[in-house]
Amino acid sequence: PTPNLPLPSPCILPSTGEPFPALVSAIDPDRGTFHLQPLENPSSPRNTTTDTLNRTMSDFYSTSRSPLTDPDYDILAAHKSTSLGGTTTYRRVIITDPLTDTLTINYLDYGNSACVPLSELRAVSGLLTPSIYLQPALCAECCLTAPWRPEYYTAFSRFLGRSVTARAVNPSLRPCMVELFYTDETTNELVALLGDLLAPIAIHVDKLPRMIPPRLGEFMDVNVPYVGDPDNIWVQPLLNNEAYCAMEERLGGFYGDQTSGRQVKSGLSIGNVYVARHSDGRFYRVKVIRMERGVVSVGFIDYGDASCVSSSRGLFHLEAEFARLPARAVRLRILGVAPVAPSWSATADLYVREALEGRQLVVEPIVVDVETQPASVTGRLWDTSVPDRDVNVGDSLVKLGLARSVD
Repeated sequence: PTPNLPLPSPCILPSTGEPFPALVSAIDPDRGTFHLQPLENPSSPRNTTTDTLNRTMSDFYSTSRSPLTDPDYDILAAHKSTSLGGTTTYRRVIITDPLTDTLTINYLDYGNSACVPLSELRAVSGLLTPSIYLQPALCAECCLTAPWRPEYYTAFSRFLGRSVTARAVNPSLRPCMVELFYTDETTNELVALLGDLLAPIAIHVDKLPRMIPPRLGEFMDVNVPYVGDPDNIWVQPLLNNEAYCAMEERLGGFYGDQTSGRQVKSGLSIGNVYVARHSDGRFYRVKVIRMERGVVSVGFIDYGDASCVSSSRGLFHLEAEFARLPARAVRLRILGVAPVAPSWSATADLYVREALEGRQLVVEPIVVDVETQPASVTGRLWDTSVPDRDVNVGDSLVKLGLARSVD
């Protein structure tokens, strides 16, 4: 095989809210993730597609050694492995580290990893037909709808190799957030695998899931909820818009009825995420920016604006249910413009606020950083509402004399 051999596409889970049977094929307690294989038959903990693929590969390699001689990163290969049930078959693997005496591999259709000598790996390209070895991956990396805790590993271990019922909260995220249920053998009813996860939690904003970064050169439709100045433009990618709208509806219903017992009385920490009521009367997720003399400065992580609340009455504990989604607000810096003076003028601030705030625009990302929270993007901002032409907002600022062009 060669390094540019196309790899199988990722496993696609059923759409949001649709329950589906799945097999827990691997658990990674260090990452706080696990892998699920969707099942065709709810009553059988076997994936017939996986069984057929493994059997086809095993029949082939029983008569052909086909050693792998040129290992590299992200090479697709085959390796003989024994399942939890004791069956030995060849399985598809991807080499994740070829630079050690024993190569690190990841089983593409199961999710677990291993270290094996090169002599145990078999070549794939040119030997099996692409319809066999380029089938989409048969498992997906998933995570819970609340932050992972070390003690959860024991609870998960007893379901390894067993079937559960899963419901994808947001299939487009990686890892995919899922709710898990199992059938109680006594009542024959579905029971939440970890029903205690809806307890209040303390979580730093950096521990929230990361947004999926747009690919460079790929345009991104956004809302512009808040603008401070040309370097302080906050946008909301429209991707997963339905999930965020549903979360905000649940926030309003949950905290609107139960605020009295959920106020934060002590233990506030800068950077942690809580819930606060905005001046519009609705509840939103916030992070603590600064604390001083009973007043707390908070930033609304899904919108970008900031406010001050009382340290004794204005903040509420975040429920784990509302830690499922990344911070939605992304800070945008317009590429190629800078203030005419050392800082932006009041006229420039007013112009971008009136021209952009509340609008739906298009971002052409050039530099994307999703490792920090909030995420940030440097790129071109386009107004596509003008008939027959797209307007570059940065160029408009320069033409109006409100900014200067920079490389």
